[in-house]
Amino acid sequence: MKHRIDIVIDLETLGQGNNAPILSIGAVAVTGAGTPTAAIAGEFYSRVDLESAIARGAVPDSETIEWWWQQSPEARAEIDGSRDRDDIRAALVLFSAWLLQQSTPKADQDGYLADVERRIWGNSPSFDCIILGNAYRIGDNLVPWHHREERDLRTLLDLYPAAKLRDFEGIRHHALHDARHEAHQLIQALSVHALRLDCAKAEASRVASLEHSYQQPTDQQAR
Repeated sequence: MKHRIDIVIDLETLGQGNNAPILSIGAVAVTGAGTPTAAIAGEFYSRVDLESAIARGAVPDSETIEWWWQQSPEARAEIDGSRDRDDIRAALVLFSAWLLQQSTPKADQDGYLADVERRIWGNSPSFDCIILGNAYRIGDNLVPWHHREERDLRTLLDLYPAAKLRDFEGIRHHALHDARHEAHQLIQALSVHALRLDCAKAEASRVASLEHSYQQPTDQQAR
């Protein structure tokens, strides 16, 4: 039996390109997604030193800088360098360690270690996963997930738009608060998805049973 873990990643950056400087990394781990026991299992947050990111070749853009000036003081306080922050290299090491910890096989109810099935969610992956992955590659570091694990939260929420209606708690454009909000949206969307799958399976079983009954010969036909 596999133990599934869903990781929701949110970045705040100073650019929109694949090589944008990372200002903060937020991530939330979810267990049991799509089941009644779905829950937040862990969180990660790191403010990143902007100069260390630019020194490694990350490129800001003026449009994003201007956009940040339009955001709330609380959001800007997380990325303006006034609070403790990590060198980008340290932030990546810390995130890798946290991701590894969340992905470690867990014992099942019988005490056996279960294989971990992991999914990495971005909103969308072409932003969060690409930029974070490139930050690892710039320093010749191993990206701590496989591209096959990447999933698109934006697409999932388009399929289950009711999950978008959840009230936001915290500071918008705070990487951890955004990731936490998106994790709850993920839980809600996958719960509805699981319910639809159950209904579809029940309907398929009913149709198969009807088809089988129609194919059975009557006593008169048998003669």
